Amino acid sequence: MYYSGIIEHWGRGLSLIFEDCERAGLKQPKVTDENGVVRVTIIRPDLTGFKNDTINDFGKLIYQDVVYSPGISAVTLAAKTGKSITTIKNS
Repeated sequence: MYYSGIIEHWGRGLSLIFEDCERAGLKQPKVTDENGVVRVTIIRPDLTGFKNDTINDFGKLIYQDVVYSPGISAVTLAAKTGKSITTIKNS
């Protein structure tokens, strides 16, 4: 992929992810090698009890759905709530 021009620099992606996580104040991702497949796990911050919480009631409902069903898609959430996909993504 590097030689075809799809990626900028060989091996640069992980360092950019680590830099962005640090800049955002997130925990460093976990990198594992599982039978030759590299898996990068980004740890979500715990937002419960966050001070200055400005999430509206609809956003809280979306957050709860995502917490209980981490793999849920925006399309499924839109169908469940009757809202547009754009509204879901902006929540």
